[in-house]
Amino acid sequence: MPKVHGFERAMKVVAGSSKKHLSLGNGFSIALKPDIFTYGFLYDNADFSKSPHIPKIFDALKTRDFELVIRSLEDTAVVLGIYDPKLSSTAARVQADAAAIKDALVSAIAKRHPDRPYDVTNEQYASCRAFLSRFYHSFTLNYDVLLYWALMQDAVDELVIRPDDGFRHPEDDRELPYVSWLIASSPKIPHSSGSRPIRRPYIICTALSTCSIGRPKS
Repeated sequence: MPKVHGFERAMKVVAGSSKKHLSLGNGFSIALKPDIFTYGFLYDNADFSKSPHIPKIFDALKTRDFELVIRSLEDTAVVLGIYDPKLSSTAARVQADAAAIKDALVSAIAKRHPDRPYDVTNEQYASCRAFLSRFYHSFTLNYDVLLYWALMQDAVDELVIRPDDGFRHPEDDRELPYVSWLIASSPKIPHSSGSRPIRRPYIICTALSTCSIGRPKS
């Protein structure tokens, strides 16, 4: 369990690092819109009508944390077959429920998300950008676009923050209707799925004032 620090203390711990990195969780969004992005509000706006038993899973785990429930189901699906190979169909149902909860979370965020960038004030953007400017990379675990909005609002201050998430159109056909993530593009703001290792010390902020220090495994 990583030791939890206050933000300024965490910054002092990594003060000797030439490039500091930030991993943002749901607390980043909650700090701006607690009436939208807390798990309780998202749960109340989630549509489980196609899988009406799913709320019972949340109740059984005594939480409204979508990510915790998803991880619990995914882990359960992995180990069920160890106890009894005949449970493969049950494992598939559990995995399907995990996927349904992910879809419900994304849909709830989309339904409650602010409509326009101008629903956030210039003062809020300036404060957020001043915070982000202290880091070389900012990894986001979130499904909303608040971070991208903040990066694009470069008229509110004189900070130079490169708003690059690493996604590119294929070089041989830039008219194709999709983009791919390219590590060679050296993105400034990559979306972290847990599949790409972080090579330098980084700060994980679950809220803007509560952080832990992460150091890459050798």
